[in-house]
Amino acid sequence: MGAMHDALLGEVRVLCLRLTSDMDELAARCCGGVRPQVITRIVPLGDRHRSGWVGWVQLSDAAHSRTWDVVYKPRSIGVDKEFYDMAAALAQPGAPTVHAPWFLDCGAYGWMEYCDPSDCANADEVEAYYERLGWLTALVFVLEGRDCHAGNVVARGASPVFVDLECMFTPAADRTGHEPQYPPITATAVLPMTRFALGAFGGMDISGFAGGQRGTHYYQTWQIVETPTGALTLLRERRPVPQSTNVPRIAGASINPYGYCAPFLRGMRRAFARLQSVGSGLLSFADTVRLNDLETRIVLRNTSEYVKCLEESTAPCAVLSGDAEDRFLATALKPVPGVDPADERDCLCRGVIPRHVVTPIESLAQRQHRPDRSRATSGPASVSGIERVRTLLDTGLSSATVAAQLTLAEQAFAAGARNARAVAFTSPEMRSPGAACTLLARAIACIDTRLSVEDAPDWITATSSRGGALVLTRMHWGAFTGRSGMAVAYAAAEASGVVSAQRTLARFRRATESDAVATAASLPVEGLDGCAGVLAFAVGCGMETGRSRLQDELLARLRAAPDARTIGPMPAGTLIGLTAAFELDPAPALAELIDARLHAFVCSPQLARLIDRDVAAPSVMWASPWAMVLATARAARAVGNWHALAHVSQTIRARDLKADTVHDRLVRLRLLLDAGDESDSNTLWHEIAQLRSLVSATTLGSQYGLGALLGAVRCARERSASGNALADEITSAYLTCAQAWLDACEDSILNRPLFVDAARGIAGVVLRLTQMHAKNKLLGAFIF
Repeated sequence: MGAMHDALLGEVRVLCLRLTSDMDELAARCCGGVRPQVITRIVPLGDRHRSGWVGWVQLSDAAHSRTWDVVYKPRSIGVDKEFYDMAAALAQPGAPTVHAPWFLDCGAYGWMEYCDPSDCANADEVEAYYERLGWLTALVFVLEGRDCHAGNVVARGASPVFVDLECMFTPAADRTGHEPQYPPITATAVLPMTRFALGAFGGMDISGFAGGQRGTHYYQTWQIVETPTGALTLLRERRPVPQSTNVPRIAGASINPYGYCAPFLRGMRRAFARLQSVGSGLLSFADTVRLNDLETRIVLRNTSEYVKCLEESTAPCAVLSGDAEDRFLATALKPVPGVDPADERDCLCRGVIPRHVVTPIESLAQRQHRPDRSRATSGPASVSGIERVRTLLDTGLSSATVAAQLTLAEQAFAAGARNARAVAFTSPEMRSPGAACTLLARAIACIDTRLSVEDAPDWITATSSRGGALVLTRMHWGAFTGRSGMAVAYAAAEASGVVSAQRTLARFRRATESDAVATAASLPVEGLDGCAGVLAFAVGCGMETGRSRLQDELLARLRAAPDARTIGPMPAGTLIGLTAAFELDPAPALAELIDARLHAFVCSPQLARLIDRDVAAPSVMWASPWAMVLATARAARAVGNWHALAHVSQTIRARDLKADTVHDRLVRLRLLLDAGDESDSNTLWHEIAQLRSLVSATTLGSQYGLGALLGAVRCARERSASGNALADEITSAYLTCAQAWLDACEDSILNRPLFVDAARGIAGVVLRLTQMHAKNKLLGAFIF
């Protein structure tokens, strides 16, 4: 800590010396010729790189009657200046112009205007702001720019200002051999990109378009806090994030940026049309000789990884030493091609962010041979940034390329708007257990119905990617296989369009397909906690090679079990898992296996013994006799084993419930609907009445009871002449049960199994209601 303190004082000393040297020029630029006499404040801005802090410097006269603000950057700001020179020359007469800050480039460092955010007067100015932002984004794209996130954009009235353009003219960095010739426009970081908190219900957009909202960070770090006794301790939490300055306001009031996508796209189209007309002549608008000597930053590793590493360790040198420090950095930072681990370690242990630079005329391969190898990068790339830009402007900026970038922007806006609604739903006041359960219910709802984007209501599409990403990033083999909803949750992430979710899904796929047999061998046989759940996952993800090997191995292991009675303590789990897999992929081998299990179970006294058992709403579904009956009925229906279904129907008619609970009544109602006919209508009405009376007298004894109506409404409509009225009555009864259960959740600790399975129960009925008024009633009752 002492070393870091001394380094910071040294940087402030250098800043003051440079300020004194440049004071006359600064006075002419920003102070109207008046020479400031006092440094009022120096405030660090952004991350500390190896060259020092970016600083906000406030100056004043001797009487403190006037103040002036400037920004100090410990790097050359020539690239920033050249960008705005090109933007000014590119603009056509009469077109909206952008505010260009003043710059004072001093070679190794520079000064620039402090851009204070200011409000728009009306909605027309906001529209002009986003049209200009779209115009600038197109220019950043063709100049191979990066890192234009929320922290690097300032809304200055009707004009956006990019205040940090060090990541321009990025050379090719083909790390995998499959990098596209030109990275998409989303690489600029202007377009919406939401980062969700892992293991928690929240997230934040960090893009230049809509990011920077006040909230909490999307990852946890250790913070030094003071205890009530006055002692200092480390607390792991997500730190607060202040409101950024990149989203305009109207007279102090917030706006919805997603209402201004059209002007943004209009600005993009206008800029692309102009760029197509000038081609590589754009580069002539800049001082090419000066440009070739400037250093630009290349992002070989996301800065957030470095920041998290520093914050997680509270500066490695402060809490670790020697081998422990090395182990921490090796764990926190996985190897990245082109990055020197020793150089990273040296920077991080001094509390600074590694910064890799290159000139626009250098390729990464050429950069390797520089004398200052500490800043060099390695890699196979041999195309410089300026070459990439010139090629794109002359031959690559075709109508097809422009159309593709516009499509990507539209898709980013759609995904961003959905994610924004999901994040709003997960604000602190919505983090009660009941609300959390409802959130995942909404996510799994979209997954389970395979709704298309066009058919899905906003509340579904807003949370499908959220739920999929959460499941993908937090679950592993041992955890997700125990939940019937997890398999389809993985499949949904692929369709959600969330890059992080798709990458994680790809990793799971590769791991599964490369070692399917080993995966199967590591799992227990019994119940959904074993192989049947993994098989459902593989089918749901659409695996081909890996799925076939996995399915063969799992079926072989299941066939080895003598019968349903000895398969394990949770036979219903196995049946449900097999049935889920069969419904996704009706393979004859699966049907054969399910039939064998049904025969062994239904034709033995075990079914009757289960129903006769006196159980009072057990907390684990697979131990419930009625859950076993329900699993049997579902399996029999799936494979068309009408003998088994009839046997289930006769068994439940011959016996009454020993445990008169909401859970058992829900299961019984579902079974009667599955196995009954028109003559059972009186029995069905009786069961609904009993269900209502029980809800008013008791709380729901088991969360799994909500899943018992998964097919009730569908069965009622298909199998009964009075099906519509009966289905509406079932829906109404279900609403009562669901609301009672959610109310009960508010006063309890909601563990993960309860959360996931209850959510599936809620989602199941939401998705299978066919009457719109019933669906709207359900949504109004407890979804919003």
